[in-house]
Amino acid sequence: MRWRIISRFVAGIEHADPARPAKFFTLTFPAAQDPTEAEAHAALRGLVARLRRRDLLGYYGWVLQRTKAGTLHYHGIAEMPW
Repeated sequence: MRWRIISRFVAGIEHADPARPAKFFTLTFPAAQDPTEAEAHAALRGLVARLRRRDLLGYYGWVLQRTKAGTLHYHGIAEMPW
């Protein structure tokens, strides 16, 4: 399963739209908010929906993790114009 996911990311990067090259980034929630995983996923779905409506997001993939301090954050790769 892991190899299949890695292969999809590599294929997506290699065939990215030149107008929206693949970008890697991290989104971290403020420690004071301390959302649940369900709240974090809902926030991400809202962000994805807004970016898609504005045609600012192509293919994407995300992984939710906790920092050493316990704060939730996403690592992602996505096709974006900036």
